Amino acid sequence: MKKILISLLAVFYSIIGFSQKVVLNLSIKNDFDFSEQHIAIDTMIMEVEYDYSHNEAPQFDTFLRNDKLFLEIGTKTTHSFSLFEKKMDLEIEAKYQSKGKRGHFSFDSRIGEIYSNYPDGKITVLTGMDCAGVFRHKEDIPHFAWKISDEHRQILKYDCVKATCTFRGRDYEAWFTSSIPMSYGPWKFGGLPGLILEIYDSKKEYIFECKGIQKTKNRNITFWNREYKDCTRKEMRKYQKMLHMKPADFTSLYGLKIINIKGPITNEEWGYKRNVIEKE
Repeated sequence: MKKILISLLAVFYSIIGFSQKVVLNLSIKNDFDFSEQHIAIDTMIMEVEYDYSHNEAPQFDTFLRNDKLFLEIGTKTTHSFSLFEKKMDLEIEAKYQSKGKRGHFSFDSRIGEIYSNYPDGKITVLTGMDCAGVFRHKEDIPHFAWKISDEHRQILKYDCVKATCTFRGRDYEAWFTSSIPMSYGPWKFGGLPGLILEIYDSKKEYIFECKGIQKTKNRNITFWNREYKDCTRKEMRKYQKMLHMKPADFTSLYGLKIINIKGPITNEEWGYKRNVIEKE
């Protein structure tokens, strides 16, 4: 097995060190252009911007990420993505393309990139797995057993109604507006009689708060035509858990040994339980 020193991973693992609290902020979109690799799959009619935050490791109370999430709404398809994850992925791809390579490395996704109703009746989920590249799986559009209440509050300029549900191990509270009668929301959320402007779990470990809505013209929803490893949702969760808990074992599956200043990383030193959005 060959040893490969990968500076990107070293930087990434240094970020998640437990010595201090780290807050990452991004407020601008990336400026990378891979237009020849992106295929248009729908016409975009609206873009929704959310402030998105989550606690990476509440057991250590050390890692809080503040991010942006964008929801692109088309005539029949939606596309939801984290700005931080998208920017990191594009930066890494640009570095590899400069060396004449494609799809060899990816940022470790937290919530992934979500295409709803693509293909028809399904969602496509793209999850970065570091040295393993990007995993792709398809699943049925989720059903959320929403309970709509009589509570109202205003978000931005919209009257919103509270709804609650339990989904894959978390209890959620959402605020939607029927003034925008689209059954969408950030990430995989949807199924309410109006656009979700705010949603968070009961522990507020994952929070999405709408900060802007704009109608769009002459823009498309695009799909990145790159190399993917197709799998099932069950397989994706299995490998994601291994990457988090046993990173040395995970990277060894791909013929790599990641080295930092002290030497090769170990499961004991770098592995820990991540606070993933889906608990089951």
